[in-house]
Amino acid sequence: MSSSLEPYTLSIALKGIGVDKATGDIIEKVVREQLGDAIVHQVMVEESTDLDGDAVFRIHVVFDDTKGRLDPSKTVGLARHTRSKLTGESAQRFPMFYFVARSEAGDAHPAAA
Repeated sequence: MSSSLEPYTLSIALKGIGVDKATGDIIEKVVREQLGDAIVHQVMVEESTDLDGDAVFRIHVVFDDTKGRLDPSKTVGLARHTRSKLTGESAQRFPMFYFVARSEAGDAHPAAA
């Protein structure tokens, strides 16, 4: 397990087809607000396409699971809350969230850029 991640730190890995800083900041803010007291170690955002060819954001959230799982009542609305904040072309991409417990992530998750 990597020790370079600080608790309560949320970083955006900008990769893929150019996620701009403004979009990354919006997604970061929504994740912070909606997950409340959960310790989020890293958020990685990538522009991609789904199996149907539709534009999506793949958002991987690495969280601290030492105190248990994330509250489903907080995770269920993340896509809706994120879409309501996005504008322009970003608003056309559907945000797909993937939640990874830090204990399961190990060193396999990419480092933040």
